[in-house]
Amino acid sequence: MNKENKQSILSLIIKLNLILGLYNLYLFCYGQMFFNLLIGSMNIGVWTFCRDKDMMLAIIKTIKIKNH
Repeated sequence: MNKENKQSILSLIIKLNLILGLYNLYLFCYGQMFFNLLIGSMNIGVWTFCRDKDMMLAIIKTIKIKNH
């Protein structure tokens, strides 16, 4: 698998997280299940923090610094 394929797959996964997050928040509005709110918020959080490549690199760098 080459680099372009990996980047396009990662982009699709991040978009899928956004769609699933919005759907879970929709389900929370109708079902009032805390689980849907939790999962929806987490999916939207993944989309928020991983949509920008520079932000992902900064997060990884921070984690590496804290672990050493």
